[in-house]
Amino acid sequence: MNEHYQITREQLKATVLDQKAELANLPRGITREKLPQLVTLFETPQAVIVQGVRRCGKSTLFTQLIDTLKLKTVHYLNFEDERLVGFTVQNFTLLLDIFYEINGEDGVFFFDEIQEIEDWERFIRRLHNAGNKILITGSNATLLSQELGTKLTGRHVDLVLYPFSYREFLAYRDAPLTLQEDTKGRSIQLKHFHEFLHLGGLPIYLEAPLQSVLNNLYEDIISRDVLQRYKIDNPKLFKQLALYLLSNCASLISFQKLKTHFNLGSVNTIIKYIGYLENCYLFFLLPPFFAAYRKQVNAPKKIYSICNAFIDKIGFHVHDQKSVLLENMVFLALREHYPNLFYYKTQNNLEIDFLAYHKPDAVKLIQVSWSIQDPKTHDRETSALWKAMEELNTQEGLILTESESGTIKQDAKTIHVMPIYQWLLD
Repeated sequence: MNEHYQITREQLKATVLDQKAELANLPRGITREKLPQLVTLFETPQAVIVQGVRRCGKSTLFTQLIDTLKLKTVHYLNFEDERLVGFTVQNFTLLLDIFYEINGEDGVFFFDEIQEIEDWERFIRRLHNAGNKILITGSNATLLSQELGTKLTGRHVDLVLYPFSYREFLAYRDAPLTLQEDTKGRSIQLKHFHEFLHLGGLPIYLEAPLQSVLNNLYEDIISRDVLQRYKIDNPKLFKQLALYLLSNCASLISFQKLKTHFNLGSVNTIIKYIGYLENCYLFFLLPPFFAAYRKQVNAPKKIYSICNAFIDKIGFHVHDQKSVLLENMVFLALREHYPNLFYYKTQNNLEIDFLAYHKPDAVKLIQVSWSIQDPKTHDRETSALWKAMEELNTQEGLILTESESGTIKQDAKTIHVMPIYQWLLD
């Protein structure tokens, strides 16, 4: 930010008016699955914080909230507008005067990427204490949570928005949301599934599936949400690390091995860098399941990305990525619905892709494989599940495939085989 530049009342008012018109004209898009949850949160007295990766549809979700609740007056400002260079915490009082002049004193407040302004949380606390309804969106988890935890404790509720789910993708394509029974219907459904597998669910890329669009978004996330924000002193190495992770999704990574690979003096630098990439929702780490938390912290993690398109179109790979894309897709679906998600290693070192549960006595064990028709693949996937089911005292396992289905029984235990597109619809 240019500290010598002072924004004037006329400039700020013009920006507010322009953004008001832009918000009103923003396409509503397909109804997001998170909308009912947002409506419920918005009816609480707390400020509502919607977080998620850049360009996943946070602003569009708010316009759907406006329509659903028939909100007549909205005080709106997106702080990433280049015309707001020079805006400081002292300008919030001026902004409030302009809002009231344009819209009147009633209404709700909607701020996009407000964490760009230092000490923003003091203004939000003042608004909240005065009984105002507030919604904030942001693309950096830590910068929001740090300030919220210290200045707005007990005054906010959170919602994380992901790119389109498979059902939302089908709605976007105006395709049926139920499993099709006839041959033609199944063929079309499988075609949509393969599209989603490679395109992912970022609305901006689905609107214009061009390599340049994806490259620009990826660069924006890396540069604006990490390099600039955290003032990384070795941007070239950081970009190499991000590309390495993108090229090794669904694989185990070790902080110590990454430190050696990138010739860094401290493993803490790797941990810090990956933490930055998690904060902007570009990557997620999946820990192993251990009863002792200390073992989870020190063990290798699996790495996943927010969007299959990043893996498929930007990551470097020399072999077919279909199985990786399948596993990443399943991870994203599970992460949205299960608060407890891990991978699992049996006592004889066989790996289960996902262990998920809401309650510890209702564990789900899930393997992901493009196909299990090959006897070696069939034996590998089922052997791991039988062993894990025995160790965890559970009666069922699941293998998710591209298109195969069936049931495998052994004693009193059952492995269900199901196409992923059917599982995602169910």
